[in-house]
Amino acid sequence: MTHNIQIIDAQKIREDLKGTSLSLIAHELFGVDANIVEEVIQESINKEKSLTENLIEKKIMNSAQIAQCLASFLGLEYVANINVDSLNDEFLTLIPISFAKANRLLPIVQDENDNIIVICSDPLNIADYEEELKLVFGKNIKFVVTSFETILTAINSA
Repeated sequence: MTHNIQIIDAQKIREDLKGTSLSLIAHELFGVDANIVEEVIQESINKEKSLTENLIEKKIMNSAQIAQCLASFLGLEYVANINVDSLNDEFLTLIPISFAKANRLLPIVQDENDNIIVICSDPLNIADYEEELKLVFGKNIKFVVTSFETILTAINSA
C-alpha cells in the first residue's frame, strides 16, 4: 500500500516474507548467506551490540538492506528517501530531537486515515515508544521503516 503523500514513496517489500526468519529474508532479498546471518543473530543475542550494528560492522549487509529485511519481517512498508523540505514542522516541535535520534525515528506526516506516519530504522523496538507517541500526538501511529542514514539525514535537516 503506497501513501498518496509527497514526503515519502513507501512500498511493501515482500509481504509473503512476513514473520519469516531474518536470515531467510536476507537470503531471499539480497542473496546473503542465511547461515552467516543466523550466526550474527545469535552473536547479537549474547552481546551488547545490536543486530544492525553487528551486520554492518561485519560488512554482511548495509543499513538500507537491513531496514528492508526488518520491514518485510514485520509486514511494514519501507521508504528509501524522504523529502525533508516537506516535513511537518508542527510534528517536529512535539518531540525533542534527542528523543528522535536516540530512538531512530521521526514523525513526518498525517495520512488520509488520520494516522501519524513515523519513519523508523529500528522497528523491532517500536513497542518501547509507540504509546508515548500516541500520547504526544493524540492519534494512532503508523510506522514505516527506513535506513538509519535516511533518518539521521532527515533529523539533521529538519
